[in-house]
Amino acid sequence: MSPTTPGVFFGPVYPITLSAQQLLSRPRTALGHVDAGIELMTDVVARRERGLGSEHPFTNAGRQLLSAFTSGEWRPPAAEA
Repeated sequence: MSPTTPGVFFGPVYPITLSAQQLLSRPRTALGHVDAGIELMTDVVARRERGLGSEHPFTNAGRQLLSAFTSGEWRPPAAEA
């Protein structure tokens, strides 16, 4: 069954599901749950590699974010006053 099969919505490899999980990894990491953010992004990258291939731009973007999380380089945007 593919993510585009009629009647299948928002499964684990559906592009919107993966994008939402990637977005969720940021506040988790920003709130100090770094391990949870890394675990989620590791899973997202693996599923994107399987579904889209290792050279797809979305896979590469996820891999870059995961690298920033694991290296400690990623910082949440500053809140505006």
